[in-house]
Amino acid sequence: MDDVLGCSPIPLSDVLDQIKGGNSTVYKCLGENRKLYAVKVLEGDDERRSIAFARQISAGVVLEESSILSPALIASNENESLLVYEWIEGFHPI
Repeated sequence: MDDVLGCSPIPLSDVLDQIKGGNSTVYKCLGENRKLYAVKVLEGDDERRSIAFARQISAGVVLEESSILSPALIASNENESLLVYEWIEGFHPI
């Protein structure tokens, strides 16, 4: 994804970090409101991204209703397989 800032459904001003995962890349971004966000861009072919996107949305709903600490899903752009979460500081798993 070359244009994370331009494809985000919320206004972002800067990409601060990039974390590569197995099936996605997460970008630590600064919003125009000065809050930090995790922008997750799903990768793979269209079918894989579509399935993963639906799972991410479903998981966000389940986790929001649970007592498990998890980042809130703020917005999404299904056409770009992109999800915006609140940023929770942590570490990159191995």
